[in-house]
Order: sequence, then C-alpha cells, then structure tokens
Amino acid sequence: MSGYEIDFGVSGVRAGVVADAAKVADRVVLPQQTHSCKVAVIGRDGVVPPLADTDAVISMCSGVAVGVRTADCVPVLLYAPDIPAVAAVHAGWRGSLGGIVSNAVGQLIHLGADPARMKAAFGPCICGDCYEVSPELADDFRRAGFADCIIGTRNLDLVAVNRTRLRAAGLLTDNIITSSCLCTRETPDLPSWRREPTDRRLATWICLSAANNK
Repeated sequence: MSGYEIDFGVSGVRAGVVADAAKVADRVVLPQQTHSCKVAVIGRDGVVPPLADTDAVISMCSGVAVGVRTADCVPVLLYAPDIPAVAAVHAGWRGSLGGIVSNAVGQLIHLGADPARMKAAFGPCICGDCYEVSPELADDFRRAGFADCIIGTRNLDLVAVNRTRLRAAGLLTDNIITSSCLCTRETPDLPSWRREPTDRRLATWICLSAANNK
C-alpha cells in the first residue's frame, strides 16, 4: 500500500494517506510535532508561519497541502467549506487528552467557520483493541470524561476520544468519516511503533482545490 485518497464526499477538497511521509515532504506542509496542542494557520496568502512545537496546521490557501506524520497516533483531517479552510491534526494520547482537535475546530470557528458544516475524517491509527495503556493513563481519560472510550480496563480508543471531542465542538455525527481509519498495528504495510519501533512515518494530508480560489 503506497497510498490512497480519502473521500470527503464533496467537491472543493482533496485528501489522502501516503505510507511513507518522506515521499511527500517536499509537497506537503508538515509541522514539527511534539505532542503539543498548538495550532498554526496558513492564510490565503500562503505564507507558512513557524511550525516548531506544532501539532495541527490549518490552510486557507488553495493548493497548499497540509499534513501530519504518524505511526500509531491519530491523524484527523478537517474541512470547513464556508470559509473555506482545511486542517490536519496529530492526536496522540497527549493531544487527545489535552484537546488538540478541539483547539483546531475552535480556531476554525474563530476564523468564521460553522462547525455544523465542517467535515472530519480519520486516517490510519492504532485501534482500541491494540492500544493497551497504563492503568494510570486509563484513569486519566476516565477522569476527563472518556470512560466510554476505554475498552475493558486498559485499552484506549483514541478515535472514540477524538470523535467525542468533535461532536462536543459542534460537528454533526454524519459529517465525521471513519472509513479510512485502518489499524496501523494490524496493517503490515503501514508504520506502527507498537508493532515494531521505526523511524518511518505515514503522512495524512488535505488540500483545498483550485475551485476555492477567490
């Protein structure tokens, strides 16, 4: 599996997954991820701001693709058609607990987007059945209100956590796409730190099409 596109079911946006991030590093804006909750914005002028210590990038510029690197963490893509803008979000357990996807949606709302019109899609990540965490971390998520996202006693469903956050931020359930959410640990062609520690990363990207030029 070298890569595939993610179908948002609408015109005006393209998105996809590439199994080796190094192959698109010259064509996709990728932040310097540190498991932070910081969101950066590329305006319509296309100027890329500093991306150190950044785990989500918004693009309002047609043709400027943004993405995140992952190897088990959750990549979340957002499309706000009314501004228009797109965003790529990296949500590991720290970002999921801290609310990185909520911050990205909040920034889009600040820029003028209606969350009820937003679409979100999840890329490949480790599934809850494969992601066992410490009892202490599982308890942290329970205390944060995500008890329903714990499978058994110690398995954490990060997709469920971020889906819950998206709904709380105002996105409609029907606008949250999970069909591209393959389990990285169970898919040999995709990098998975839990399956085998690796420097390889997949890239999940999104871009406004030229139809959004104004």
